[in-house]
Amino acid sequence: MILDIMPISHSPGESIPFEFHEAFDRISPGEDDIRFAGLVNVSGRAVNIGEGVFEVTASADADWLSECSRCLAPIAVHVKTRLCERFVKTPAPDDDAYQFTGDSLDLDLFVRDGILLALPSQALCSPSCRGLCPKCGQNLNINPHCSCEGSLSSNPRMAALSALLNDDDEEV
Repeated sequence: MILDIMPISHSPGESIPFEFHEAFDRISPGEDDIRFAGLVNVSGRAVNIGEGVFEVTASADADWLSECSRCLAPIAVHVKTRLCERFVKTPAPDDDAYQFTGDSLDLDLFVRDGILLALPSQALCSPSCRGLCPKCGQNLNINPHCSCEGSLSSNPRMAALSALLNDDDEEV
């Protein structure tokens, strides 16, 4: 996402609108564990605030592909965030602004950072998600009345663990 600021670079107070639609893997190569359904949509405005400083405000939204924090079902979560940062040619050592060169702003890192910070720490397939049975791992949304009755051995995937627990009981 390269924004040409040449038309406003010599006019403090002037602004330029922009709109981009990019794939997240194009914005942030190497982030293979973070996936989105469709494009990341970004629209905003860059303002020349003088002395080689541009303020960029934007909104970004996308559909993040994740899994439910309770039942592990695949879900898509709509993420929308507001972004506002400064871009400077020569930042001070303690300045947290983005740096740019020439007559264009590379917005990739700006958008990547904003989208990643907006991702929720937990996502649910629905507010009423019942999750997984803590004993056998069955999805309680599919079958709310688990048949394990608290026994680890009812699930064949847990048989080895159940055998270990039974061995410990015999030694005591």
